[in-house]
Amino acid sequence: MANPTATTEVKLASVGLAGSGGTPGNAILLGTTGVGRKVAVVGTISASGALTSVALLDSGAYSTAPTLPSGEPVSGGGLVGATLILNMSDPLEFSSIPGPYTVATLPTMTGVGAGTQAYVTDATAPIYNGVLTGGGAVACNVWWNGTAWLST
Repeated sequence: MANPTATTEVKLASVGLAGSGGTPGNAILLGTTGVGRKVAVVGTISASGALTSVALLDSGAYSTAPTLPSGEPVSGGGLVGATLILNMSDPLEFSSIPGPYTVATLPTMTGVGAGTQAYVTDATAPIYNGVLTGGGAVACNVWWNGTAWLST
C-alpha cells in the first residue's frame, strides 16, 4: 500500500493585492502555486479593473502548500498583479488512514507532522503512548507522533 499523502486546503481567502487591468464584473480566479488542486474563488473586479472582493468557490487540495499563502498570485479575469491572502488548514486535522494494518505494515510517514491515526491487529502488550511491537494478538488504535507510531 502506498504511503498516505497529507493534504491541506484553504479555509479562508481574501484580497491581497488588487492588481489592475481586469475585466469589470465577476470572474473565476485560480491560485497559481503549490502542488495539487488549486484554490478557486469568484472575484469581483471593479470598473477600474481592480479586484475588490472574493468568495471561496473551491478550497483546493494541496499536497504541497502554495509558495506564499500571504500573497498567492491568481490567474483569470484579465487581472495583472492580483494576489490572495490564504488561510490554510492544518494538513493533519484528525486524519486517519484506512486499515487495518499489522505493526510491520504501518506506513512510514516521513515529513508528516503528528496526529494521523490508524488501527493495528497484532500489537504485543500495548501501553498507552508506548512504542509498538508486532506479532501479538491485540488490536488497538495507533497514532503517528511525528517520529513513530504509538499505541493509544
